[in-house]
Amino acid sequence: MRTCRVDRIGPTNRQAARFCTEPIRLTDYGMGKSMLKLVIFIPQANAEDLKQSLWETGLGRQGDYRNCAFTTRGFGEFMPLGQADPHLGSHHQQETVEELRIEMLCPDELKDRAVEIIRSVHPYEEPAYEFYTIIH
Repeated sequence: MRTCRVDRIGPTNRQAARFCTEPIRLTDYGMGKSMLKLVIFIPQANAEDLKQSLWETGLGRQGDYRNCAFTTRGFGEFMPLGQADPHLGSHHQQETVEELRIEMLCPDELKDRAVEIIRSVHPYEEPAYEFYTIIH
């Protein structure tokens, strides 16, 4: 059995984040539970801070392993418009930035906390991230 502590988060304490200290196995997620995969794109200079913050919350665990992630390099492209306040680039100019694609496992119950961390650590005002349901 996993040992988890529950911390209250958010301004109204209506959400709870679980911080697990024991292994999380994909086989633990059977009927009624789901494991997610987080995919996020971030400039390389900010990637380690984000990964550490997500790992400390309990993401990136599989079995007897922790701090697991798969990282690939690529290029993100965007053009800031309207009221955008870009971290990089200028309005109405196409920008290409070397970024990392980071993938890691995320227990469904930690999804909301993961989004809070992404929004607080990621340098972009509109971070690009996705969650996928893992079918095992």
